[in-house]
Formats: sequence, C-alpha cells, structure tokens
Amino acid sequence: MINGGVMLEANRRLNEKKKEAAEKAIEHTRLEKMSEIEIALNHWQSWKRKANPLDKNNKLNLLKVEAVSIVKVLLPRIDPTQKLTDYVNKVQYVDWLMNLDGGTTWEIELEAVRKQFHGDAISDLQNEYFR
Repeated sequence: MINGGVMLEANRRLNEKKKEAAEKAIEHTRLEKMSEIEIALNHWQSWKRKANPLDKNNKLNLLKVEAVSIVKVLLPRIDPTQKLTDYVNKVQYVDWLMNLDGGTTWEIELEAVRKQFHGDAISDLQNEYFR
C-alpha cells in the first residue's frame, strides 16, 4: 500500500530528474555549438600558419571540411536567410567566403567570433597550440 507522502516524494524526484535532463540537454547543445566554433577557429588558425595560401585560381586553398566548418559558423551570423544545404561543393563554400557582402571579410568575421567566444585574452594553451 502506498501513502500520500510516498507519492509526493516520488513526484518531486521525477520533476527533479526532468529538470536535470532539460539542463543537460541545454548544456550539451551549448557544448556542441562551442565545439563547432572551436573547429572552425582551428581550421582558420592552421590556414593562417600556412601563410594564407591560395590555389592556382587565386582562391582560398582550404579543404572542403575546413571550408564547411568555417561557413557553418559564419553563415548564421552573416546571412541567416541562407542554409548550409544551399551549398554543395567546395567551390561554392570558398566563393561564398571570398565574396562576403557588407564590406567585411571572412577573416574579420572569424576574428569577431574568436573574440566573442574566447574574449580578448587567449589562454596560454591556445597560444602554445596556435604558434
């Protein structure tokens, strides 16, 4: 036989678990977004370490994975009306990066993302990694 006190306690615990699950889902989403930003920043830093290489057609010399990760971060900031699925191949991603509207460049936008994400100070670990 179950009394009212036991039922109230079970209901309270159930509500706490639901609240914790919702908080974990929000945190997971936030961490997932952060990792996308970190990946894009990492690709950008490695491109800069290579002295900003261009290919024979004077286009950015990025792998498709690198271009996709950078566009994935910048597209919602620069042109929220477009979708990542509007772009199919590497050439389209690179062309979008090279022809940004509004008098900005993808490097300026990534620098703004880096400052927003990391603040003005970069940690010692990042300085060590990005040398």
